[in-house]
Amino acid sequence: MKNNNIVKKATPIGLEYFKKEYNVDVEFTDSQVFAGYVSSKVILYGHIKGDENEAINIAINYNTYEVERAGGPKWLIHPD
Repeated sequence: MKNNNIVKKATPIGLEYFKKEYNVDVEFTDSQVFAGYVSSKVILYGHIKGDENEAINIAINYNTYEVERAGGPKWLIHPD
């Protein structure tokens, strides 16, 4: 599968994950697709919509399209 297709398929999964888990809308601005022999994942990078200083990222397995991990500001991902 081509990298563009992987990113296109992963993007709505990432958007939905941040909305469902953290109740925020995000925008993805970059991506990194790893070769299968390294790791079968795509990482989407972006920010919370309306605040480009609040960076987020999400790793999605491109074989199963399951979220492996999400990262972002501490107040969002690990609130005290």
